[in-house]
Amino acid sequence: MKRITVFLVLSLLASILIGCGGGGGGSRGVTISISPKNVTLLQWQEETFTAVVTGLSDPRVTWSATGGEIDENGRYLATEVGTFEVIATSKADPSKMARTKVYVFAPRAEDFYEIKAWQGYVTWKVNDSWSSTDEAGVTYAHQFREDIKREYCLEEKGYYNWWRRSDSPIEVSGSIHDRSDELPDRKNYGEIKWNGSLMVVPESLSNTDRLLIDEDAGTYSIVLYSFGVPEIKRILYEDDEPWESWESGLPEIRIIDQPLPAVGTTLSGSMVQKDYLYPLWFATGAGEPKETDVTITWHFVPKEK
Repeated sequence: MKRITVFLVLSLLASILIGCGGGGGGSRGVTISISPKNVTLLQWQEETFTAVVTGLSDPRVTWSATGGEIDENGRYLATEVGTFEVIATSKADPSKMARTKVYVFAPRAEDFYEIKAWQGYVTWKVNDSWSSTDEAGVTYAHQFREDIKREYCLEEKGYYNWWRRSDSPIEVSGSIHDRSDELPDRKNYGEIKWNGSLMVVPESLSNTDRLLIDEDAGTYSIVLYSFGVPEIKRILYEDDEPWESWESGLPEIRIIDQPLPAVGTTLSGSMVQKDYLYPLWFATGAGEPKETDVTITWHFVPKEK
């Protein structure tokens, strides 16, 4: 009789505990699983996720993501580069959810490896003016107008690097009119004035113009070095008469860590960067450079040798 009594007490206690557990909403055994898991995508690629809910009569979930875009059907669009989470949350019990990782990379560089050479150009545009005053109180007016296009063929290749051959010409076109006048009569001044087009083979072999692709980072860089142009001269005038001149040139251009295109192999873009303009005619105290905005554009496409 004692054993029967103990059994009845234990059975009653168990039924009470089960009843208490059921009062929490009946979702203690709920699980949600997502597939696929730990997905790797390139930017602008898509993936469709599915979720399986067990332990609830309502299988519906709400989809969300910490980066990129996902719709109500679990279709994910990788709109940005990075590591993100895709989350499925039960509609019946929002405390229940599942997560998975999405790794989004910039387009890989495999599409670029077979490219033998690049043909393209960069443009450089400056438009600025200012004045300065020397220690004697004389004022100088400075005006810089530059609109230059430089065309390149980068046809030597090493892995993901392409560079200009030492005998490969650079085609230069456009106009430059930079001038610094001593006021008030403007008879003393320095000037660089040129327009037209010409071919230049830079004499220096120490610096090589090049295009580089970083396949891991999904970026490219273009480095084009400065060079002298005999036809572009800086001339100093005194009483409106030229008395000294020397060769001028074109500046270095560095286009660094630009994202590879999501589609195609054309490398193009534009940017505004800071640079300094230096007076062409001045006396002590009036020669400080002027910081200015330079607009640079570029466009390079694959070229068959």
